[in-house]
Amino acid sequence: EGEMLIQETLVYPNPGNGERCFSFRVSSDADVTVSVYTLGGRLVRSLSRSCMQGYNQVMWDGLDGDGDELASGAYVFHIEAVAKGSSVFDAVATHTDLLAVIRE
Repeated sequence: EGEMLIQETLVYPNPGNGERCFSFRVSSDADVTVSVYTLGGRLVRSLSRSCMQGYNQVMWDGLDGDGDELASGAYVFHIEAVAKGSSVFDAVATHTDLLAVIRE
């Protein structure tokens, strides 16, 4: 009980180009950060949202931090949820997976 969970994670479209939707369920109200990285570990973009318990979506325009389009290839996305109202011993959940960018 009290464990923070991220479930039913989906990125749509994947593979794709341009705007993406990260959808997921969190087990309690949380501050969520979705980060996209190159395979080499360089941060491409990070988005933070306050999410309610249940189903949530975070939209990403598909651009890097400078507003440039990403090159075709594989990228890593990482979702971190920190339960609201947690103490120093925050209830944290993470999910990491791959997404693919295909430029036409």
